[in-house]
Amino acid sequence: MSQPPPQQGFGAPYEPQPGVYGDPGLPQPGPYGQPPQPPNRPSGGRSRGRLFGLVAAVLAGVLVIGAGVWFVVGGDDGSDGKKPVAKESAGPKQPGGEPDRKKTPAAEAAEINKGRKEGEAKVRWIQKNGVDLPGRGASALGPWVSGGIVAKAMYRTVSGYSLEDGSREWSLPLPADVCAAPTRSTADGKIVIGLMTSTSSEDAVCAKLQMIDLATGEAGWSKAFPQAPTQDGLRNIVMAISGDVLTIGRIGRTDAYRVSDGKHLWDKVTGPCYAYAMTGGAAMFAAVGCGKQPIDEADGEVRRIDPVTGRTVWTYKPKEGWMVGQFYSVDPPVLLLQNV
Repeated sequence: MSQPPPQQGFGAPYEPQPGVYGDPGLPQPGPYGQPPQPPNRPSGGRSRGRLFGLVAAVLAGVLVIGAGVWFVVGGDDGSDGKKPVAKESAGPKQPGGEPDRKKTPAAEAAEINKGRKEGEAKVRWIQKNGVDLPGRGASALGPWVSGGIVAKAMYRTVSGYSLEDGSREWSLPLPADVCAAPTRSTADGKIVIGLMTSTSSEDAVCAKLQMIDLATGEAGWSKAFPQAPTQDGLRNIVMAISGDVLTIGRIGRTDAYRVSDGKHLWDKVTGPCYAYAMTGGAAMFAAVGCGKQPIDEADGEVRRIDPVTGRTVWTYKPKEGWMVGQFYSVDPPVLLLQNV
């Protein structure tokens, strides 16, 4: 396999797995066909990771709070002009939908900020989870930021909140559970999420698409995507957006759609390979497992893909015994390799 040319770059960080509301002390169970977890390190022995390439990053401080809340961290006086960053943590809730009332942020931010020193980031607002969840919990996907809105999807609801003060600006009820979503939206604030085909957990699969305008909360086009003629991993979906193209990877098949109007652009039957992680943004990349059945991500490769045509631009194959853990950088190309 050829090494990637140095001028190419990763389009976005590795699409992180959604957090689960329900039992914060246990690993994510993977309901509803959400994207598969990165492979676990083997028990016993030593597992190592290394960075491929060079990266420098500036990280914002984030406070982790139980009971299921949203929180935004700003500057020391809340008026530094920088955009706040939204984050989410886990906590149990009961089944149902989000109330219709306009939500306002919780009052705990001032209490938390008492312990912050001058010059340190402070919490601007906290928004408690308002979606009633089933007893087994549900995936929280997002957040996505568009203009002055930060949005999240959970269970059967997508909600948008004001970045300025945390008040809920809109809430969109969905006909079934959210099962997959990309990390990034389009530049004009459009997102496409995956939905289960029904509310029955026995026969439902993650095979419906719903486009949403994050600025207004309005639902756009909706359609079901086709299943592969052979084994189709409709319970292991990964998504990424690059430009105006949504790419969907699963066992047996990869599809791409135009986000703006839902037009199907291309599909590929992948055979024994499947994308277990994707990036989006300025470029499209996929971490692909190509081992024997059951598919082993450790026997895989990284592919840069032309999102418009589906053509593989170049391929990088790690040394034997190493697998892709995360994508980090746009330019230069940076990925984390894990020794398995």
